[in-house]
Amino acid sequence: MNQLVVEKQAAQFRAELGLSNTESISLRSLLLKLEVLTVFKPLDMDVSGIAIKSGENNRFMLVNTARTLGHQHFTICHELYHLFFQANFNYQVCQVGKFDKKSKEEFFADLFAAKFLVPEEGIVSLIPNHELDQGLVSLGTILKLEQYFSCSRKALLNRLLELKLMRKKEEVAYSTQVQAHALHYGYST
Repeated sequence: MNQLVVEKQAAQFRAELGLSNTESISLRSLLLKLEVLTVFKPLDMDVSGIAIKSGENNRFMLVNTARTLGHQHFTICHELYHLFFQANFNYQVCQVGKFDKKSKEEFFADLFAAKFLVPEEGIVSLIPNHELDQGLVSLGTILKLEQYFSCSRKALLNRLLELKLMRKKEEVAYSTQVQAHALHYGYST
């Protein structure tokens, strides 16, 4: 399997669930619909989440609520890859968002989460044309995107870099003062 297959799986999963490639996902509702028993609990360890699959239809997920809400949402999508797409999957304890190629399945789970949670078509549809023309996404647009997709700043900036909608220089600048920026623009932290 390669990265294109994972990207295709994310798009097809959205389609199967009746989600377009431009809309955000209500992940708690989705977990109920998919019948994934999910526990949300703060953990004192450096773990984002845990997924367990027993048989074909028994799926469990633990999400660390000591992480930001955006990180929790990325974790849920990451664990969905393990539960619904990884072959011969039993269980996994995960630190998500590292995109570490040393572990193929963890890398694929991170890739799936990024494509599933924040699809390209949805990103482009929300960026004003003048910003697309200039190749420079404003901080206001970044905040709107992260609020709309309910994702972390890190996940969004990674997607914008990958899609060549942002340069490394801007990514570094927008990686700091995340909460201060949100408050300044009137968003909840």
